[in-house]
Amino acid sequence: MRKLLFISLLFSPTLLFAQQAWEPGAFSCVAGENGENVWQGTAGQPLDGTASGGSLLYGNTEIASSLSEAEEIRGIRLNKKTLSLEIGQSERLSVTFDAEANANRTLVWHSSDKNIASVDESGEVKALQAGETILTAITASGNYADECTVTVTRSEPQPTPEPIPVTDITLNLSSATMERGESLQLVATVKPANADDTSVRWSTSAPAIASVNSTGLVQALSPGNATITATTNEGDLSATCEVTVNEIPTSIEEVSEERIVYPRVVKDRFYLNLPAPQTVYLIDAKGRIVQSFQAQAGENTISMSGYQAGIYWVRLSGQAVSIVKE
Repeated sequence: MRKLLFISLLFSPTLLFAQQAWEPGAFSCVAGENGENVWQGTAGQPLDGTASGGSLLYGNTEIASSLSEAEEIRGIRLNKKTLSLEIGQSERLSVTFDAEANANRTLVWHSSDKNIASVDESGEVKALQAGETILTAITASGNYADECTVTVTRSEPQPTPEPIPVTDITLNLSSATMERGESLQLVATVKPANADDTSVRWSTSAPAIASVNSTGLVQALSPGNATITATTNEGDLSATCEVTVNEIPTSIEEVSEERIVYPRVVKDRFYLNLPAPQTVYLIDAKGRIVQSFQAQAGENTISMSGYQAGIYWVRLSGQAVSIVKE
């Protein structure tokens, strides 16, 4: 039984089709704009050659049992009309078919310059060298095709950024007075902020008096003096804070006549009016510290709920004020 053999011939820039009936196997084809070109080929095999009036880029043959089988596809469309890749990159092109459900969706892929970019039967494009090539997807019958222009470039090496060195380091405090058991957070500022390495390491000259951890948190351990140092890991620049640690008071000191603690007879709370932030201690009649807290500048409200009635002392900045809890 004779079958229809469809041959698609791709010229630049025109896609031409030759259609004729042959027996399966070897055949000869007469095609072209004026029928002046003759090729020999085999059904189901690629057809390559040259033609006057233009170079034959690619030809393909496909046997169909009927003309309607070849016409079940009404068109195809690539997902991209242009594609930019760098040498060594790859990307898969996909095809949308306008076709019947049982249509033959076999495609033939072709690159106009395989040295620049290759394409396999799945539409996988590989960029090989700088330049431009046209990739074409052709239906098996040769009736429809679509193109994608691929531009391949050579990747430029990224310039090595100039190093940004550390130029300065400062601490939020240059000196501090603490009492044993207190903690203090030191903060190091490294300039410029966008330096390559802004990390610092912390150290203390007297770890038995004041310790410091990797974040700059200082702990007052015993009376004495210590120097806390922050040093940049890049450049070895340093900044210091001189820390004096005092003993916690255990005895009652003279009463200040300044009205900074009121009222002096307390039911459930009393108030502190302070000129600056400081640590305040609440001491009972036996000289024991029952509460310590960090008070702020201005008025502070201190709760006495839960404390037994009796005499208490409020110690702040070396002074002590007595209050009576009812």
